Amino acid sequence: MSALIRLYPRAWRERYEDEFLALLEARPPTIGDRLDIVRAALDARMHPQVRRPEAPEPGHVDDAPDDTVVVRRLGYAALGGGVSWLLAWWLATVGATVVYDGYGPHRDGSSALPLLLLAAILLVGGLIGHLIVLPASRRAARIGAIAAIPFLLLWSAGPWNAWFGLVALGSLGVFAVGSIGATHWSVAATSGVVGGILGIVGLGLVTVGLVNIGTAVPYEVLLVITAAATPIWLAVGGSLIRVHPVVPAA
Repeated sequence: MSALIRLYPRAWRERYEDEFLALLEARPPTIGDRLDIVRAALDARMHPQVRRPEAPEPGHVDDAPDDTVVVRRLGYAALGGGVSWLLAWWLATVGATVVYDGYGPHRDGSSALPLLLLAAILLVGGLIGHLIVLPASRRAARIGAIAAIPFLLLWSAGPWNAWFGLVALGSLGVFAVGSIGATHWSVAATSGVVGGILGIVGLGLVTVGLVNIGTAVPYEVLLVITAAATPIWLAVGGSLIRVHPVVPAA
């Protein structure tokens, strides 16, 4: 649980950490409780009510060295999500067993779902890292990140739910564009996210047949198209790793 507690600002931890840990020890948290803890930590970052005497203005991180460690770890997690994304689609398109049923021969990609879910969870971790870094003045970027988090998780649990995917990708686009100008973000990172979004949209259109290229698409080609989405994880994770110390844009 210490990793989740570290998502809270230092001022909050100095005041409540011991009491909170004692409560968790007395009643081990459920999965729902853990999600509530993450949600409350984000709220504590966005609307700080407990501050240290020397704390800076709202929207700035009050604990650069400590928060830098957390943010960098979330950045590495996001990069790991990119690896999980590639492995998931390799398993679904090339490595999965061919089965024969009423739809004809096809690869059973259900075994890739855990890896897709892991990729989404690790990307969500990266977005949480950006919510720690981004100041309140970056409202569009923060709204985009917050909106993307639940829809990424819902979409990864059921990739056939296209509406979840569209909302998640649209929110990621808002986050990427809204982050332009932040000290830890770059135009190249925005280009990577937008390019990755287009790659996923193209993959979806080809997969469901809305874009007909005149012949059956080999699984290996689908895997190459899938690789075009990895810049999303690279941009989200890489921009966090290079932050030192954590000082949000004004």
